[in-house]
Amino acid sequence: MKVSVLGLGKLGLPLLATCASKGFLSYGYDINKEILSKLGKSITDSKETSLATLIKKFKKKIITSESITDAVLNSDITFVVTPTPSKKNGSFSNKYIFDVVKGIAHGLKVKSKYHLVVIVSTIMPNSTNQARKILEKNSGKMCGKDFGLCYNPEFIALGSVVENLLNPDFVLIGQSDTKSGDILEQFYLKFCNNRPKIMRMNFVNAELTKISLNTYVTTKISYANMLTEICEKLPEGDVDVITNALGLDSRIGTKYLKGGPSFGGPCFPRDNLAFIYLARKLKSNFQLPLATHKTNLQQTDRLVKIIMQYSANSKIGILGLSYKPFTDVIEESFGLILAKKLLQQKKIVNVHDPVALENVEKVFKDQVKYFNNIKECIEESEVVVISCNWPQYKAVDKFFKSKAKKILIDPWRMINPKSLSSSVIYVPVGQNINYQ
Repeated sequence: MKVSVLGLGKLGLPLLATCASKGFLSYGYDINKEILSKLGKSITDSKETSLATLIKKFKKKIITSESITDAVLNSDITFVVTPTPSKKNGSFSNKYIFDVVKGIAHGLKVKSKYHLVVIVSTIMPNSTNQARKILEKNSGKMCGKDFGLCYNPEFIALGSVVENLLNPDFVLIGQSDTKSGDILEQFYLKFCNNRPKIMRMNFVNAELTKISLNTYVTTKISYANMLTEICEKLPEGDVDVITNALGLDSRIGTKYLKGGPSFGGPCFPRDNLAFIYLARKLKSNFQLPLATHKTNLQQTDRLVKIIMQYSANSKIGILGLSYKPFTDVIEESFGLILAKKLLQQKKIVNVHDPVALENVEKVFKDQVKYFNNIKECIEESEVVVISCNWPQYKAVDKFFKSKAKKILIDPWRMINPKSLSSSVIYVPVGQNINYQ
């Protein structure tokens, strides 16, 4: 079986590489010719764990396609992984998806063999049916007879995409017909390292499942953050004690039940807004996802208020600007939004991140001061905030040994307060415990 991947971004390129690593001859296409040229030289983004290694090791299985038609003609399955940017109303744009689908249709028109088209990008319900109509109209062929169509979104986290692809909790398949679903299921039985459950359903249910899953996870995060604020106002309150106990109940579980900053990144915020849009459009109840969204927005404002209690005219150090560890993506990140709000308050802002400073600089230019060294960032700051839970920040206590007065605000409660100098005021967000 040969595969093609159209769209070699943060998900598409790892998908191409993992397909090659599992023995599939893999054709990659992207409208950005620079990506194709870099791929040909085995150069890729080293910030995505193990991706560069895979491309180098299995480069003989990876072929760059000059056109979409070329990719379709040379493969049995085509995965579409193009962007679906959010519109102002919260829904997703299908422009890039449908442009690629039209290109696929031209390939199908001249191809005699059965071909499976798989849309991976996150889309709104009923979008796959629209893609089917475009494929049939422009190819002159019939879906389910001459070609197949599936909706197959991935549930991955940037920084660990390869691992998530190869070891999914489950595989979601929205299928046009049984034959299409069978082909894709057989692909995953060979592709995955584990033996995940495979859920097959129609297009609409699969599309709704994708955004529903992320909306449920964000609700869980916001619930933990609500508990965080309550614990701060209760003597001896400790959000970690509570969430650890709640997570032992099998109906709840510990995953994502962690009090901390607001959630961010390229998926969670926008999927939540898309769900709100969909419910509104259908004249259905949207109060729960709306409350999740509002609760999330409040988290940064709440942290700003805590900082302002201690800061006066201080220099503020922000540790971690990526939206999560092990990625340089800063989209909707807590650290980025926090820095913007502090700049609005006319504060001097110092920033450190293990990998994301280049992206941060594109946003702030010379508005903030950049540090490649954690110690120097802390020394230049009077108030320090651990905004992203990078593992490196667990050991920052060693940089607070001087007698200089410092404020350390820790939304993740990563630091052992007993290891800090007596001159440090430690503020563990989510705990009402006096460590001084």
